[in-house]
Amino acid sequence: MSLRDAQARLQGAGLYVSAQDDESLFIAGSINEVGNGINLSQDACTLFREHGRWVVVFPAEGSATREAEGSLPDLVALIEDVYHRYRKTGGPLKDSAAAAVEGWNPERPSADQPNDEGNGAGGTTIAVEKGPEYPTEDRSRT
Repeated sequence: MSLRDAQARLQGAGLYVSAQDDESLFIAGSINEVGNGINLSQDACTLFREHGRWVVVFPAEGSATREAEGSLPDLVALIEDVYHRYRKTGGPLKDSAAAAVEGWNPERPSADQPNDEGNGAGGTTIAVEKGPEYPTEDRSRT
């Protein structure tokens, strides 16, 4: 599977997909035009190649991110699952991503494997990265 194939498949699933360069995609369930050529999305993720591996980054709690690494066909299937759950539940994308990634089994053979890049599902990594901590004021005391 090529990145263009991934883009076409995700667009076919009803997602907004924009190629950022030759090795990354911006993916969203919806886009809001706010004027002057500026578009915003509250339900976006990013798929990109890093050090020869494919990585997808979803939003998580607060400023944290939820990342999964694997073959391009596996990650495209994961993205489709996340947005399917998101549309079905109507809840925040972070919740759908957490549920989908938690139950994700990239070792399960898919119709797209083996892929033309020779990077099967073995060695898939899932990580949640915590964002920066900001000081908060305790307002519970009077």
